Amino acid sequence: AVLAGSGHENTVYELSGKPLTQEQFAAELVGVLGRDVPVPQVDDETYASIMAGAGVPEPVVPIVVAIQREIREGNLDIESGDFEKLLGRPAEPVGGVLRGMVSELQSGK
Repeated sequence: AVLAGSGHENTVYELSGKPLTQEQFAAELVGVLGRDVPVPQVDDETYASIMAGAGVPEPVVPIVVAIQREIREGNLDIESGDFEKLLGRPAEPVGGVLRGMVSELQSGK
């Protein structure tokens, strides 16, 4: 819509929906998977170690940690209708998106 349409020059859109905590997101995933999805609470140093161990490149680890800190402190809790406005319809609920993703992974697509 933005690239093909007009009237978007110098406009900043916030492509977010209703903010969810990690616990709420995990609860949605539990509903899709039908099994427990733990959300361990760790400090920044431990999180950095986990990310490095998962293969996140060393220069990127501080960025990922900073993003998680901003999330934890509520600085990224921005609710906007921009995404739905640009879609021209309501956004799909998180549970539906997760079900679709899991279905695709299970079917090998």
